[in-house]
Parts: sequence; structure tokens; C-alpha cells
Amino acid sequence: MYCRSTVRIHHPLRSIMPMLAMMMLGACTAVPKTTPPPPRHPTTGERPAAAVPPVVALPDANRDVDWTTAALSNGEWLWGGALPATPVASFGLRGLTPRLIIRCAAPRSLTIERNSQMATPAFGMVPVSMTISTSFGRRTLPVQSTTTGISASLPATDGLFDQMIYSRGRFMVDSGGMDALIVPNWPEFARVVDDCRG
Repeated sequence: MYCRSTVRIHHPLRSIMPMLAMMMLGACTAVPKTTPPPPRHPTTGERPAAAVPPVVALPDANRDVDWTTAALSNGEWLWGGALPATPVASFGLRGLTPRLIIRCAAPRSLTIERNSQMATPAFGMVPVSMTISTSFGRRTLPVQSTTTGISASLPATDGLFDQMIYSRGRFMVDSGGMDALIVPNWPEFARVVDDCRG
């Protein structure tokens, strides 16, 4: 009688096969999607990022000013003179150096004087002309340098003074390197012109 015995051979990897299969299945699972955290609101001590300012078009610095409607320069006209034959009308603020002077400097001769620190040679901007604008038109005069600014001389009978007197409420005196003056044509100025004409 022949008996067959059954012998089981244990392979060394057979016991870890189920564990390896589970690990491989675990590696094949999809990675869950993560959502970004909501933005934090700045708290005290935290500074938010600066916003980029919008581009704004700047006004043209060379644009001409309409002197007929612009505000008048600060100041007032004062009449005076050391002698009756040399009347003076000055425009400016009381107690300060006048900014504009109309002077009867010689018999039947008038000077228009502009005083300004910007007219001194130290600034290197000495104007070479003075432009008078009235409602009748515009006229440019040659000037001379003075210790306080510039001046232009004309005969008292020159028609420019009549245009300045009868201009529509104002006239403008402009010189390169100095601020333009828009002044009212008050009686003090007209009186100096009439007195100098004699």
C-alpha cells in the first residue's frame, strides 16, 4: 500500500503579497484637490499693497492765460510824487515795494517800471522787453535794466497810454522771467498821464 504525503512549501514572499497589493492600490488613488485659503483682511499693523494710481493728464504749462477774464493781481494803485511836476502812480500791496510804477520822469516823458527780485542779474533772467496788452491790442517795448528791475520810457503823448487808460477795466504788463501783472486801470494811473502831458 502506497501512501502519498502532502508537503506544503512556503514561499518567503507569499506571506507579504497581500500587503504589497494593498500598498500598490493605495498609491494609485487620486490626490484630492485643495482650494486656496481665502485672502486675509489686513489687521492692525499690516499695510495693504498700494494701488497703482491712474494716469492723469496734466494741464499744459505753456497754455496762454486769458488775461481779460483772469483774476486781477493783488494790489492797488496809489498816487504820489515828490514834486507836482513828477507825479507817480504805483501798484502793489501797501507797505511793500510796488510791483509796477508809472512815473513822469522828465517833462512830457513817462516811464513804466517793473520791480521784481527775478529781474536781478543774480538770477540770470533779465528781461529784454515788456509787453503791454490792452483791449485795443498788444505792444512790446524795449527795456533797460534798473537796480530794482526793468523800465521802458515813452513820450507822454504816446497813444499806448490812452489805450491803457481806456482798456476794458484792466491791462496786462508781461516780461519774460517775471510774473505777468493784470492790473485795473484806476484813476490814479490816468491822473499821472494827464499831469505829465501838462
